[in-house]
Amino acid sequence: MAQGQGTTDVPTARLELTREQILAHRRLVGALEERLPAGPASLRRAAWAGLQDSVPRAAVLSIHARVQGTAPDAWEDQSLVQLWGPRFAVYVVAAEDLAVFSLGRLPDGGEARRRADDLALRLNAFLDGRKLTYSEAGHAMGVHPNSLRYAAATGTVLISWDGARQPPVWTVPPPGVAPREARLELARRYLHIFGPATPAAFADWAGIRPGRQAVPRSTRSAAS
Repeated sequence: MAQGQGTTDVPTARLELTREQILAHRRLVGALEERLPAGPASLRRAAWAGLQDSVPRAAVLSIHARVQGTAPDAWEDQSLVQLWGPRFAVYVVAAEDLAVFSLGRLPDGGEARRRADDLALRLNAFLDGRKLTYSEAGHAMGVHPNSLRYAAATGTVLISWDGARQPPVWTVPPPGVAPREARLELARRYLHIFGPATPAAFADWAGIRPGRQAVPRSTRSAAS
């Protein structure tokens, strides 16, 4: 804004970093320089920005690179949970960080927020403490199974994806964290692990790009 309108332009210094410096930072904060001792605290640190899971158990490979004594079933540790996280992909996160990776992506309002809240309430009422595959639940509820991923942003939907079959889903009580605080913490986690970065890069990674609501992975065909 030009001077004379009550403000002055303040020059900002730009920090210049080399690719080698950035990669070294990411290795250090990502626990990739020295493997951590086994235990819940190390698993949480390994999953500080969440661990995207995909065939062949990418989350376990990520844990193995960071934590000593990693077994093939490390993703099932009681200190970890699975959910549809950033970009509605399957993520393994620390159970105590569920709010960060769910409520941190919850829309502030509008149709997208109403859809997430409505699906979460309907899914909770339908399951009534049961675990069903998301295909079974979606078809029985009369909705496209993939649309249930919208409900994950409420922090009340967990899954157990084993790479071979459709994951069962179940509901849990909502986290006692304000969505705004969860979103700020999600941004902090992203910058800590992947920084330096831009707001646009964070929004793309989290699947919450302003002006466009994220859409669950393909709704082109109903799950069988």
